[in-house]
This record gives sequence, C-alpha cells and structure tokens, in this order.
Amino acid sequence: MIEMNQSSSKKLLKRLWLSKDIFHVLVNKTGTKAVQAIMLDSHESNDQAQCYPKAIYVERDVCHNGLQQICNRTSKFVGQALPESKEAQCHPKTFSKMFNLRFLKLQNQHLPQGLKYLRNSLRFLDWCGYPLRSLSPGFQPDELVELCTCHSNLEQLWDGIKYFYKLKVIRLSRSQNLTRTPDFKGVQNLERLYLDGCETLVEIHTSIGTLKRLSCLNLHDCKSLESLPDEIEMDYLEILILSGCSSVKKIPEFVGDMEHLRIIYLDGTAIETLPSSIERLTSLSVLELKGCANLNTLPNTIDSLKSLKSISLSGCSKLAKLPDSFGELVCLEMIDVSGTALKEWPVCFFLLRRVKSWCFPVPEGLNHRICPFLFNYCQSRFVGL
Repeated sequence: MIEMNQSSSKKLLKRLWLSKDIFHVLVNKTGTKAVQAIMLDSHESNDQAQCYPKAIYVERDVCHNGLQQICNRTSKFVGQALPESKEAQCHPKTFSKMFNLRFLKLQNQHLPQGLKYLRNSLRFLDWCGYPLRSLSPGFQPDELVELCTCHSNLEQLWDGIKYFYKLKVIRLSRSQNLTRTPDFKGVQNLERLYLDGCETLVEIHTSIGTLKRLSCLNLHDCKSLESLPDEIEMDYLEILILSGCSSVKKIPEFVGDMEHLRIIYLDGTAIETLPSSIERLTSLSVLELKGCANLNTLPNTIDSLKSLKSISLSGCSKLAKLPDSFGELVCLEMIDVSGTALKEWPVCFFLLRRVKSWCFPVPEGLNHRICPFLFNYCQSRFVGL
C-alpha cells in the first residue's frame, strides 16, 4: 500500500509499505522530503526479494547511499524497515540526519565500521541480529516505548542507570553474548521483559525486583543463570517463566501485594522447595514444576493458593510426600504426580473434589475398592501405570 499526497500536481509518496516500492525508493534514490514512513515486514520482504534480485545485490550500497540520500534531503523520514540480507552493510552515519525517525525495524544489517548514531527520537526500535556489543554511545531515546534486539551480539544493554520513563517492553531473546542485565531503576514503567534463550546470562540486577508495573518476566532457558534477587515485589506481575533455568536453585521470596500473578513456570530448574511466601499468590492458577529433579518438599502454606487449577509435579523424583494442606486446594482441576517418589496414595487426594484430570502411578497393593470411588467424582482422568 502506498499513501500519496495529491494536494499538488506532483504526487509525493508519504508512506511506503510494500517492499517493491521501498526497493524502488532506495535503489533509485527517489526519496523526497514528503516521505514520512517506510515500514517493511521481513517475511513479506523475503518473498518480494525473489522478484527483485537486483535489490539484494545492491543492498550494501542502498543502506549507505540510498538511505543517506533520503536522510540528507528530508527531515520527515519517520519510519523505515529493511529486509534481511547477509550482504547488507550500513554506514556508521546512516541515521545521523534522520532527525524525526520514530520507527526503525532492521534485520541482520552489518556494521563493520560501527554505528555513531541512533536517533533519540525513536519510539520503536526492532533490530533483530543487532551486530554490535553495545548500543550507540549517547543513545538516550526519551520517547522509546519498545526495544527489541533479539539474536543480537549485545554483551550489555547499557551501563549504570539510564532513565527511560516511557519504555514498556524490552526483548533481548536469544542474545547469546549477554552476560548481565542493566540497572532497572530508571525504567520503572517497564511492563514486559523477555530474556528467554540468553544462555550466557549469569546475573540479573537486583533492581528487577522493584519493577512494580512488570506484568511478564520471561527467563526461559537462561541456563547459566544461578541466582535471582532474594525478594521480588511486583504488584502487576502476571506471568513468571523460569523454565529450563537448570542452574537456579532458589526462587525469590514474594513480597507485598502480588495478587495478579497467575502463571509460574519452574519446570527444569534445580529448586529444592518453594518459598513459604507463595501463600501471597492468591490468584495463581497454573504452577508448573515438571522435571524439578531436586524438589523434595512443598511448603505447608500451599493451601493458600485458593485459585490454583493446575499443578504438574511430573518427574520430581525426590518428592516422596505431599503436605496435608494439599487437600485444601479447592479449585484444583488438574494434577500430575507421575515420576515422583510417592509410595502410597496421599490421603489429601480424596479431598480434591474438583479434579477432572489425574496422572499418577498406581501404588503397589492399592485397594481396588478405592478406584470406583475415584471414578465417581472425577469427570475425566488418565492413569499412568
């Protein structure tokens, strides 16, 4: 789609959305000061590239010369997105004169000479495969709302405290060189933080525990991460994902009002127990503990989870007993205790009247009179033998 301004006899392109039009502007250097936005979806661009192979061959020059020509001739270049190309190389000053750049979406552009400028006017930055170890020096985008640098070479996002009052989303997923997170004191309005797949991440700054507006924290497969802050106080946290954090032995204590936390994934961690402060999570509905091979006990305070509907303890091979308070989980609908060390049928199971799906080993010598009783009050179930 192309939006044109027909107020004058000469039609001026204002917004470009199709790759063929963007390639035409960049390759033929036809950008004018009327251009306000160029946004190209990477999937769509790859399809279009097959029809415009010349654009791929010349993209190295396009990044430097084509964009440089446009930014030299206009201050209304508001947004741009370029397709993925292994040959693409950007000049370090490519963005230096794009004073009103608001939206930037790039993928795998090479920066052999570094990058001297990233516009502080940016509101959205999505640079998959960002090639440098750190962001541009002096980058202080006060209007930035979302920062995405998945699959990047970043070793750290920034040093010290930086204040981004409008920043709501940070995505650093699968950034394999990232070893530590920044100080989060200056991003108190952050709502979502994605660090999944950052396998060399070893340190989470303690200030993360004070992000009271954070609703989603994803640390999936951060295999080198060994410790977390002692406490977290996140009033709006809804989803906590620590799946695959195989070196994490202890999770933080839950402090303050955390009534919004609904889902916790701890599967594949090295935890031995849960903190007693889990009783604060009165809205928790899903607790995933599958494959926690070191888990040997559950806290007695687990009965405070009055909203819990699903719990998986599958593969918790050291868990030999459930607390009596387990029977007070009045909303529980699904339970999986297969692969645990339970030797006998927990008495507390008979108090779980809402359970619809079971998965558990049948203890040797089980009185067969118990089975009809279970079938009467379970709507559906499956039994692992």
